[in-house]
Amino acid sequence: MRMPEYDVNSEKEWSISRGTESSETGKICCMFTCICFCVYLQSHYRTWAPTQSQEERLNAFHRKQLKKVLNIKYPVKITNSSLYNKCNERPLSIFILESRWRLFGHILRRDSQIPANQAMSRYFVTEGSKFKGRPLTTLPVVLNRDLSLIIKSNLQLKSSHDLEHLRSIVQQRDEWTKLTARIREAAEASESEH
Repeated sequence: MRMPEYDVNSEKEWSISRGTESSETGKICCMFTCICFCVYLQSHYRTWAPTQSQEERLNAFHRKQLKKVLNIKYPVKITNSSLYNKCNERPLSIFILESRWRLFGHILRRDSQIPANQAMSRYFVTEGSKFKGRPLTTLPVVLNRDLSLIIKSNLQLKSSHDLEHLRSIVQQRDEWTKLTARIREAAEASESEH
């Protein structure tokens, strides 16, 4: 998804800062550009492995900003789905999920000797004893969680065999596109349930 290009000196952005009337879509585009810029500044959001609570907090912050742009304050209530529909937006966690799977597909298509592929292959090699405590939330754990959202699917990412199976799927672009679309739709459905 490309970010829209804006002229810093354009009248639309300056009218927002001066407090004059502007279209809601203009305000939302400006706000979304600012948020995307912040995410890009954080860098490596595609390789970020957020926990469920981090994703929920990110989406809550996004909704809060959308309400500010639309000037929706306390007595007025609006559902999350209505807010996203009115703004023609999606939760930021869905945007990050799509980017994560797009990058994962690009890496799997590349040569197996690149460092990213070697790291993925070595991740599933179990050597030594496991440490005590809560399991870490790593990128493969988040990718497996994304795969588990798909109903009636036996796909998972828990072993090197599963990684090789995904590598064979990614070589067929149509199949990979369908898989990522199913993951996105399942994530959007689970998001709307909350």
